[in-house]
Amino acid sequence: CYRKIIPDLLAEPGYIAGRRPTTDEKADAEYGFSICRTLVPLSFGQTVVVNKRSVVAVEAMEGTDATLLRAGSLCTGGTVVKMMRLDQDERYDIPTVGPNTLRNMAQAKLTCLVLHAGWTLIMDPEEFRSVAEKEKIAVIGIEQCRSS
Repeated sequence: CYRKIIPDLLAEPGYIAGRRPTTDEKADAEYGFSICRTLVPLSFGQTVVVNKRSVVAVEAMEGTDATLLRAGSLCTGGTVVKMMRLDQDERYDIPTVGPNTLRNMAQAKLTCLVLHAGWTLIMDPEEFRSVAEKEKIAVIGIEQCRSS
């Protein structure tokens, strides 16, 4: 299990990087997690973009980066939620983010990233934190039950 091999790369609950999320972003985070819990058992929706409690984009085969850029073409601002599926084979398609995720969010004008704490990998954590600060993106971890 990857979580035992590289625990220092796992998103932790609470504040992770960048600025603190706004009240609206926190509300979108909770709403986005509820959407993810519904969709990921169907094998899509590992990433969902929400703005003002409306779903803007849902990840399918195109992957996270394309989902972010598509969301940015539809609205300004938005909260990105990334979640692990309950029956996901932990050897494949692990929820992962890194500095480029944040750069794509900045390009798309998305303002908050919400990670499934304990399940999402953060690649290059130092650079990730640096980019979050530079781009003023709020990054938090939410510890909730995986989807069922």
